[in-house]
Amino acid sequence: MSLGVKSVVEARDALVAWADITRCYVLWHNLKWPALPELGLEYEEYKYAELQIASNSHDIYCTEWTAEHTVFVHGRPGDEARPAWLAAQVGAGIVGPPEFGW
Repeated sequence: MSLGVKSVVEARDALVAWADITRCYVLWHNLKWPALPELGLEYEEYKYAELQIASNSHDIYCTEWTAEHTVFVHGRPGDEARPAWLAAQVGAGIVGPPEFGW
């Protein structure tokens, strides 16, 4: 089904309405981690850069219903510095242990 929205505001409102009634996720990939020399990460990272929002779920596959939404930051296995840096940029922190997703 296609939803014909004409503006970012309409898209936001549709996403909010959708997130209120269902378990689902939105995944952004083909992103890029910046170089973070202050963390000893001298190079940009392309391969392991994804952001996922799970609506009404606490797991990446949306198998369990919850009243909250969860943001997952996908990064290189063993590299917790970049996700922690990203969370700090928005005044948040990592709340769970690393998981192996896809």
